[in-house]
Amino acid sequence: SSTGNIEEDLSPEKKGVPKKKLSSTQLWKKVASSSSFLVKASLSKTGEAVKKATSATSVAMKKAVKGKKKNKDKVEIFGVPLEEIKDTVNDVPQVVDDCIVYLEAQGIEEEGIFRVSGSLNSINQLKEQYNKGEKVNLKEILDPHVISGLLKLFLREIPHPLFSVELINSVDSKDVAEKCGIISTLMSRTPLIVRKTIDVVFKLLNRVSSLSKINKMNVENLVIIFSPVFNIPNQLCRVLIENHSLIFNNNN
Repeated sequence: SSTGNIEEDLSPEKKGVPKKKLSSTQLWKKVASSSSFLVKASLSKTGEAVKKATSATSVAMKKAVKGKKKNKDKVEIFGVPLEEIKDTVNDVPQVVDDCIVYLEAQGIEEEGIFRVSGSLNSINQLKEQYNKGEKVNLKEILDPHVISGLLKLFLREIPHPLFSVELINSVDSKDVAEKCGIISTLMSRTPLIVRKTIDVVFKLLNRVSSLSKINKMNVENLVIIFSPVFNIPNQLCRVLIENHSLIFNNNN
């Protein structure tokens, strides 16, 4: 054979029959054409893969956005500044109103109310329901200590102090009437939801203490419990319980 030509491979059905010889130039053109086809096929597959990856990413992003929207729709009640809570009744957070209505009806005569612990699991379940914005029916709860525990938990988790430095320092006065007057004036300057929450809680505590012969919870017992809950001096807590009507009558 000629050294200037390269023979094509023989197909199986024509073995032994020499095919037409191609020149080097013709062979290189054929190779180039085949290479172009392979490149196009490869690019096509790559394009499909990119499209699939892009589509998957888009779906994942949409799910993430939906998840964020759901979180935004979540109604936070516990651990939120009172002024930011939207779910309110009678100018106080829904959970506070629910707890007080329940305790007024079937808890204030319960022995050891606010001192005896309720089921932590039940309290946390109720907390989660409120935080999800679910409708909660406390009448289904048979143990008043669960409800008193829920109220204490809510108050403890308020992130900002409800009592200003001026209010805390108001107990420096020795005269009870003067103390009550100063506290009443300072209370009138606080945000409505803060003032009303303090008002209804200490009104309840006043009623509980008035029934201490039945529930065994006198003022001293309540002060021991609620002074750390509100992070206020024992003396201020005592004045608020004992003189509730005098302090809050003009601020309702």
